[in-house]
Amino acid sequence: MEIVNESTRKRLEQVKFILAEMEITFKEDNLTKFDIDLNNFITNARTITFLLQNEFSKCEGFTDWYNNKKEEMKCNGFDNFKDMRNIIEKQGNLRNTAVFHITVTDKDEPGAQLLTTEISKNGKQKNKTYGKFKLKPFFGELGSFDLNKLDEDAIQQSKNYFNYLSNLVDESYTKFTRDKTKKETS
Repeated sequence: MEIVNESTRKRLEQVKFILAEMEITFKEDNLTKFDIDLNNFITNARTITFLLQNEFSKCEGFTDWYNNKKEEMKCNGFDNFKDMRNIIEKQGNLRNTAVFHITVTDKDEPGAQLLTTEISKNGKQKNKTYGKFKLKPFFGELGSFDLNKLDEDAIQQSKNYFNYLSNLVDESYTKFTRDKTKKETS
């Protein structure tokens, strides 16, 4: 029986660590290190599919299964990670933008801060607006993404991509390790 070396699972664990580091450095407002972690995440995450193909390409049915998964990745918008990896590898670092996202909230909501105060002509405070500030990272320069879709920042997109890759790896190990064993024992 052929031994599976699990190099893909090992790389997936490394990518998980890089993603966690990326989140921490962004929360610490260390944007220089965040850019390094983001580039590192994209570059290493893209190797998952290469390792997967290398590990399982000789398994019966893998090529057809993987071709379907490639189409699925395109439909989910994950092919942009391939494009970003190519930019990193061939042109240098990605250009990223951090945008302040402000949400108006009730003054009693945890984390709410005073945003504005309206002062009447007699000098009395009339209306106060409270809200929360959140700095969000985006792929690309300002103007290259839709500001109306602020819920899909670079970290969230990276998490979505990682979760997809994790499921892809789990499915391939389940499907093709078992199939490989059946094929060789029959």
